[in-house]
Amino acid sequence: MGCVEVVIRKIKLLRESNNYTQQYVADELELSQNAYSLIEKGLTKLTIERLEQIATFYKIEVSDFFTSESLGLTSGTLEGKRDHNNLPPAVSPMEKILYEKTIQHLESNLSRLYSLIDQLTAASVRNSAGKDLLTAPEDAPSFDHKSNKADDL
Repeated sequence: MGCVEVVIRKIKLLRESNNYTQQYVADELELSQNAYSLIEKGLTKLTIERLEQIATFYKIEVSDFFTSESLGLTSGTLEGKRDHNNLPPAVSPMEKILYEKTIQHLESNLSRLYSLIDQLTAASVRNSAGKDLLTAPEDAPSFDHKSNKADDL
């Protein structure tokens, strides 16, 4: 992978790790979404001025695009978080941080969903006849989300 491809890949990873849309970044850079998309696809020349603009937007140095070091993401760090060492060895340290951040975000969403399920189950809505609408039939299999195991399946 050439230098330009590495820079383009890092630009896309930065956008994705911050959960930004192409439209949002394009608006911040005063570009059309299509023009920004062409940058991420490597179908348009990336000038030093544009690279400086992107670096400024992400609050990093231009040189960070050319190193194998992590980019020091500004929207949070992963200190004290679980290390995901099951990533392929070819993944750069910067990519590992971006993947770990994505995993952390997904795990947080999953925890929130489980919490909502628990709240809804505890609050069980009753219909006018007093029958519990959220209770599964007695013969239905159950799923324990804390242990990720299904019973009676």
